[in-house]
Amino acid sequence: MRKIAPGFGLLALAVSLAVWAPAMAAPAPHPVLTLENVTVGLRRDEAWGGISSGPDCSIRQPLVWRGPRSGIGDPAYVEAFQTQSQNLKATEKVGSGPYQVTARITAMQVEACLKPGAEGISASGKAGMDVAWRIVSDPGAPPLAEISTHGAAPIDQAGQKDMVRTALRMAFTESARALFADPALIAALRTTAAASPMAAGPKDQAAALTLAGAASIRPRLPPKSIDSVVAIFNAQGMGSGFLASSDGLVLTNAHVVGKDPVVKVRWSDGVEAQARVLRIDPRVDVALVQVAGAGRHPLPLKARLPEPGETVFAIGTPLEIDLQGTLSRGIVSAIRHRDGELLIQSDVSIAHGNSGGPLLDEKGNVIGMTVSGLENTTANLNFFIPVAEILKALNLKLGG
Repeated sequence: MRKIAPGFGLLALAVSLAVWAPAMAAPAPHPVLTLENVTVGLRRDEAWGGISSGPDCSIRQPLVWRGPRSGIGDPAYVEAFQTQSQNLKATEKVGSGPYQVTARITAMQVEACLKPGAEGISASGKAGMDVAWRIVSDPGAPPLAEISTHGAAPIDQAGQKDMVRTALRMAFTESARALFADPALIAALRTTAAASPMAAGPKDQAAALTLAGAASIRPRLPPKSIDSVVAIFNAQGMGSGFLASSDGLVLTNAHVVGKDPVVKVRWSDGVEAQARVLRIDPRVDVALVQVAGAGRHPLPLKARLPEPGETVFAIGTPLEIDLQGTLSRGIVSAIRHRDGELLIQSDVSIAHGNSGGPLLDEKGNVIGMTVSGLENTTANLNFFIPVAEILKALNLKLGG
């Protein structure tokens, strides 16, 4: 992650300035894997256990499945799964996801005995559950892993209220625990963690990548460009990005995607999708991700340096997701050279979460990308990567 040292010849400033390079807002952490749904593979009227009663438990009432097969809406299943997922994230070096998981209960059994006693009825027995798990990184993609596990739990409680439901929840929890201990799952997730995006730069790129339609995009005025800008989420926080081609290529900062091979993007209309990181250059702090962009309007790129005093606009998601699509206006303050890199300085207002968002000219052309700013000062001293530097770092060219 690049940090731009304060200064830039601004010796007249008498205050101590702090740099913020990762202009990312940090939401609450999410689990590595997300349980999308739980379905039941039992046939209707299929027997799956029994409840016995009487002093010697000789009177048995069979349990038969009468519930739906489409899904279980019990939030306790999701909670149990997420707890196990978070435990895995804390102890294993795996990809940060997000990954989607479906669970299909292929078999379950509850055998319980209800015995009367001096203090009322007591329940004892055991419950078991077989679950087939399917883990994917993108909806419709081939599974990363398909794993079957078994979970068992004892039944030992006073009274019979919610006995069966509680027993099944415990068995599901144990089946989830077995999933996250399964070597096959850990190996699959470690493989995705090791699959890093291709490093960019002239020395490393095998071939230039074309931004489809980028050379023929007609600009729209800045307020009309908001729907081409996305919020981007990784395991550590949130930033911004913008659509740069007709086939779903989005540009953002390297520190916005972090080390995640897959990130989540959210369009201004609330639609969310998964995006795969294709190229990244940590030195210049730029990255390219692929998302489904059909029907979306990409922003035109102009590889020119603006003049000081020129009016510019920034779009992004400052501080929190509810502020997505914030448009701010300012002027170009200067063109700066720092450690061999070129930066646009502007007083346009930005904040943490704007990183990776576009800097537009008055016509709506992208001329830069938000990367950093100086804090602890009343002046807006913010910096943007020029388009020419972005294209060079990622070895991109504008296609017709």
